[in-house]
Amino acid sequence: MTSVNSVKVLSIDEERLKFRVIAAFNANNISSDEGSYTILLEPPTSFANSDHYQSCEITLDAFTATTSSATGDPTWRDRGLAANIKCPACVVRLDVPSSQTNTKTCFTAASTNVGDSRIGGFASLVSLVAQEVGDSNGAFAGARTKAWQGAGVGEGVKCGNPFGRQVTIQNLDGATMNRCFLTSAGAPVQDLGLYTYQFTITMIPNN
Repeated sequence: MTSVNSVKVLSIDEERLKFRVIAAFNANNISSDEGSYTILLEPPTSFANSDHYQSCEITLDAFTATTSSATGDPTWRDRGLAANIKCPACVVRLDVPSSQTNTKTCFTAASTNVGDSRIGGFASLVSLVAQEVGDSNGAFAGARTKAWQGAGVGEGVKCGNPFGRQVTIQNLDGATMNRCFLTSAGAPVQDLGLYTYQFTITMIPNN
């Protein structure tokens, strides 16, 4: 019995419905809200600004987080707990309409066996790995040379069309679902993170 290799071939029209969005933020230089960042997402072509495509599939392809070389003791901080945390995973959330997600947390005695729910909106879990990337002085040792990196887990999420409006991206602590951000362990007074996100957005015809 012989096996046959198959290849999925997309038409040019199908490929024209797919867009890559890369968003980068220097939280120390912008008016951010500690773990929450807003951009205006302009339609790149008419397909992203058409009444014929009012929904899409969004996938988080990649996420990186680091601080400038001036921060020698970077750490994650949970905004809701007002405490520095170990952050093995975070949830990247977009404020675009979707009925396809449900995040549950059981973090207090009152939520035992039930959990607190947050239904709707785009959400993707990112397992974070700290990697050596070096600093501006060419050093490859110490906390200041680290970056946290990861990719979204799972398939894309069906959402409303995000183009032509302001979109807010949030980093959430994977345990508490509170907003989280990178700061200085010794002086955790502000968001010092440099964050980069890559999304693939595929428009879906109305029918």
